[in-house]
Amino acid sequence: MQPSEEFTGLGMPVFTAFGWAGEENAQQYAFSQIEQFAALLHDALSAALQNELPYHGLSREDKSAFLAAAENVEEDLHISFNARPTSLEIQIALTDKAALMRGLKQVAKDPQGFLLLLQQLDPQWTLRIQQLLVDEESGGQSHYQELLRGPIAELTPEEMVELIENVVYLNSQDKWITPIYLSFLVPAEQAAVMQGSIVPVTAERLEKTLPLIVTLRGRSAKKVVTAPELAGATVETPPPVPVELLEQPERPQSDEGFTFISELKPLHIERGFINMTPEYWPFFAINARTESRPVITISGDIRDEESAVWRLQPNDMARLVLGPRAQKWLSDHFVANEYVQLVVTREGDDEIEVVVEPVS
Repeated sequence: MQPSEEFTGLGMPVFTAFGWAGEENAQQYAFSQIEQFAALLHDALSAALQNELPYHGLSREDKSAFLAAAENVEEDLHISFNARPTSLEIQIALTDKAALMRGLKQVAKDPQGFLLLLQQLDPQWTLRIQQLLVDEESGGQSHYQELLRGPIAELTPEEMVELIENVVYLNSQDKWITPIYLSFLVPAEQAAVMQGSIVPVTAERLEKTLPLIVTLRGRSAKKVVTAPELAGATVETPPPVPVELLEQPERPQSDEGFTFISELKPLHIERGFINMTPEYWPFFAINARTESRPVITISGDIRDEESAVWRLQPNDMARLVLGPRAQKWLSDHFVANEYVQLVVTREGDDEIEVVVEPVS
């Protein structure tokens, strides 16, 4: 299928389209955008995660896009992206009985280790485990009860051990099946303001779930190899820490602007973002409900008006997310473990300008 619209991000029309009845043109546009989102997202993933989820596509029936481990999506682990009127839901799902048995067999070997994998994620992820009754004659499924539904941050090791024992037993019985869902909600307005940068940011969020995905697919997450562990890799001596970094204040010293120095990690360069600390977020916030703030970035001779500063939960960390031109400039001029300087200036009430430059 050839998309009819150029992908510019998941703007608010994408979300509102699925809340309207009979608006065929609106839904066609939304389908086009979310399908391209899934394709671009798949391209942005690491090779390891692409290998786990080689398929991507669009489900018109569910009004969602997906990444999947199997061509028949429901047969194995899959991730769906549901654009609703008020939010983008990212949902990791394991619903097939045979796939559940493989995953639960691995999880049962170390339930507390599985909990540790969950706790390494953003605490806003929500875990849901259902208990469905399977009709012996028709094979149809009906809801029986919720075994668990809540934030992963609230789980204890003891609860996890007991829960997994129960889930393994139930799923081993012919009349029960226990689908597992892990969900993360992004407010629609926040997703919309990201524009095209929603792709690298979502890719970064999913990369953190790789060990969890490997486990739920029935293999040991300890065998997941990360990039620096390649045999024979040359370890370069990191550059010295700039004196300016050691002396920089903990928070902005002026309402008109500030300078901030940050060390760049490989993922920062690859995805095009620069982290600040929570103390710097109030400088960008318009009000207490602000989740992101458009800014203009100047990098060398590049002026990019598609950048933004985001408020990251749970600690309100400020993150500069570069627009496409500034992101390319960053990747062309920096390597991992180098330091970058942000010179931030407030230009009137509505405009903030950020100069991105090497540390002199």
